[in-house]
Amino acid sequence: ASGSAAARVRDINPCVVGASPGSLTALGSLVYFVADDGVHGQELWASDGTETGTAMVTDLNPSGGSGVKYLSASSNLLYFTADDGLSGNSVWRSDGTATGTLRLGDMLPGLSLTWSDDPLFTSVGDGMYFQADDGVVSGQIWLTDGTAAGTQVVSTPLAYSDSSSPAWLTELDGRFAHSAHGAPRQATSRGRFVGSPGEATIAVSTTRRTG
Repeated sequence: ASGSAAARVRDINPCVVGASPGSLTALGSLVYFVADDGVHGQELWASDGTETGTAMVTDLNPSGGSGVKYLSASSNLLYFTADDGLSGNSVWRSDGTATGTLRLGDMLPGLSLTWSDDPLFTSVGDGMYFQADDGVVSGQIWLTDGTAAGTQVVSTPLAYSDSSSPAWLTELDGRFAHSAHGAPRQATSRGRFVGSPGEATIAVSTTRRTG
């Protein structure tokens, strides 16, 4: 085989247990990942492929690891979940800098994370869809561009039967779609529903998101 041989970029945690890097996600010229340097716990890291260019983005939880998970890229931002030790597991976004790593709940008070969806994040065009609770209605599906002004509710369980449990967020031919059980109660201007009463229903956004 041709090409360069694999080589270690940086020894993040010299201890025997190692840094346990994982969830490698490419965005622009960087690769983001989760690692434990033996001091800060499990946090978000980024690398440009060089030793000096491999560093922790920010210490989200100074009292221990933040448990960063579900890294997902959309447009020029990285989305993930983490616990800063104060707000519980929440949705975060990062542009690769400490100052550009923000919790969406800080921009939208009352927004918290729900775990009923799989996968958690779905990128369509320049937007990211996710499921969250605004403190009033649980299980709502949101769309964000990483800003407070660009974060909005796309659909809520009120559009379905009581046991709809929207899940399986996905991209479908340039549009956003998700599954739900039961017949839809109503169709909003934001989407149309495909399915029969008593069967799994698929909601498809009528608006295509383009980059």
